[in-house]
Amino acid sequence: MNSPAPRRRLLCDTAERRIALTWYPPGHAMAAHAHGRDQRSVLLAGALEERAGSRTISPRAGAAGFKAAGVDHANLYGRDGALILAVDGPAPRRVRGQGDWLWRGGAGLDAIRRVLGAALGGDVPTLDAANDLEALVEPVEITAASGDAPPWLACVQEAVDDDPAAARVDTLADAAGVHRVHLSRRFADVFGTPFSLYRRRAMTAKAVRSLLHDRDGAGAAAAEAGFADQAHFTRALKAETGVTPARLAAALA
Repeated sequence: MNSPAPRRRLLCDTAERRIALTWYPPGHAMAAHAHGRDQRSVLLAGALEERAGSRTISPRAGAAGFKAAGVDHANLYGRDGALILAVDGPAPRRVRGQGDWLWRGGAGLDAIRRVLGAALGGDVPTLDAANDLEALVEPVEITAASGDAPPWLACVQEAVDDDPAAARVDTLADAAGVHRVHLSRRFADVFGTPFSLYRRRAMTAKAVRSLLHDRDGAGAAAAEAGFADQAHFTRALKAETGVTPARLAAALA
């Protein structure tokens, strides 16, 4: 059986720019390819692995990326898929100056979520929303310390990814033989996200997979991911993406 195709909602499509919200299903792969225009993107939920030349980057939710026109890259999307907002069109000089291909922290993430939610809800003019999103989607330098995770911390991350609903700092710290505060501090330093938010994002990604891939209702998706109830999932998804489960499902129907 063929794997499901990505699902996309175009917010703007002109000769100058294209802005799209796309959900890529779990395990979806894209062979090496290049875009005819610069592309900036924000990973709103899920994870992916992107390869360009001999380098591979594995961004997580909250990261923003840039690929200059003509850069060959291949993609493999994570076990829970990936929800991405992308802007295709000439990138500002300040973005190009950071390199032809990168994933870093996302600029204006809170504002992006608010604008995207308003755009999909029809609460603001489409052109206004497109202008705002184009201005906000931008990778920025990460100021927090980062680096390769030590083996014990990599095991902690894997445990959260495998079963975020069951992941608890105290239990994971005991298993790793470290203090819970040390775990939280190192987790944020290495992965660029506090443990609690990383866990919520992992749960949200699983619920989005159930909602869009398995076509479950919001209540079933919430239960599958380990949320207390549908309202809990709704709050988490809105905090991460700016939209409710119902609105997201309708936008990517």
